[in-house]
Amino acid sequence: MWRIFQLTKTALSEEKTRITNVRKKPIEFLGFTFKVIKFAKARKGYKTKTRPNPLRLKDKINSLREPIRQISKQGTPEQAILKHIHLLNSQIRGIINYYDKATQITTDINKHSWNLMYHARREMKKIGGRSIPANQRQFIIGA
Repeated sequence: MWRIFQLTKTALSEEKTRITNVRKKPIEFLGFTFKVIKFAKARKGYKTKTRPNPLRLKDKINSLREPIRQISKQGTPEQAILKHIHLLNSQIRGIINYYDKATQITTDINKHSWNLMYHARREMKKIGGRSIPANQRQFIIGA
């Protein structure tokens, strides 16, 4: 390992660096939890599982509630509603793009998605919105 540091001319900071065995204890890094488990079908016998940090993910998901609430407070002008929907969509895409590297993201997001969808449907009812299946949609607002 010292050869890597010689070739790259870098050094580890003693106060910031902690070397741990991830087979025994998972580590947290940049909002992700890394864990190595035994897996017989893997080439080396182990498999890495990464999940988002549950507290940070919950905070990110809950931060989407306010933009959803803002959509219903805009009244009925279609352009204002459309603007807030695009803003909300960009925030959702940002969360997905950040956490898509995690192997267990689908199971962790599913825990929150139903609550968020319920909240969005409840807010849309306030302005007369309703759910329409995608294959039955005839037009898009603002298109």
